[in-house]
Amino acid sequence: MSLAARLLSGSFATSLNDGARAAAPTAEFRLAALMGELKRAAIAPAGEVVDYAALNRALAPIRADLYAGLTAFDPAALPDRAHRLAFWINLYNVLILDAVLAFQVRKSVVGVTRGLMRFFEKAAYRVGGLRCSANDIEHGVLRANRGHPYGRGAQFAAADPRRAWVVAPMETRIHFALNCASRSCPPIRVYAAADMAAQLDLATRAFVTADAEVDGHASTLSVSAIFRWYRDDFQAAGGVLPFIVRHLPEADARRALLTRPETAWRLRYQKYDWGLNARA
Repeated sequence: MSLAARLLSGSFATSLNDGARAAAPTAEFRLAALMGELKRAAIAPAGEVVDYAALNRALAPIRADLYAGLTAFDPAALPDRAHRLAFWINLYNVLILDAVLAFQVRKSVVGVTRGLMRFFEKAAYRVGGLRCSANDIEHGVLRANRGHPYGRGAQFAAADPRRAWVVAPMETRIHFALNCASRSCPPIRVYAAADMAAQLDLATRAFVTADAEVDGHASTLSVSAIFRWYRDDFQAAGGVLPFIVRHLPEADARRALLTRPETAWRLRYQKYDWGLNARA
């Protein structure tokens, strides 16, 4: 476990589904279907805001089955990369929603557990008998065990059995599929293995198109702080600027500006709004 993971975790050892009696899950597990139910009941069609009172009502009758299924499920049995991506992205988003309710978050997930960002370590499910926090899912499984961007070392140590769940090589577009219950997060969507590549591309293009601000006079490109936090991930994918250009619509005027060879563009990062994505 990385230094950052140890500092963030503190004494957290519990999971939201501790005590659940294991029940044999279906071969694929039903997270996509469950996310679909929750989205229809409590999440705006575009995925940007959540009615948490409605979410609590929708989750209450299915929470026990969710908890029991996760307790028994072995993610190593997922048949391919697309199924692994869909499972872990949906699980992360369900976990965050469930944790907001469990920890009675009212204003922001930041600082809710007496420490910067510790919400993401306290929020955890037990999956196949192993504790798996939101940080473990994001930095261990989905970011190919790169560890927290402000830490040193891998999320999972060499002997950690959860390394068997790591999705490698890393898929950079997952950064636009994970929702952390905050206003500046990418919208909540439901992901299915059959359409994984197209859905990730849609989510990335939608986020970049809505987010990127180009000032041709000042030669500045203003983008989400996500691109700063995970700069190394985007560098491995060719760099922030090329990534933005690739995911803007071909006819978008910003794309033409950003590809001018005579301009040296400077990156600026927008302030992240950690306010809870609750419906007013």
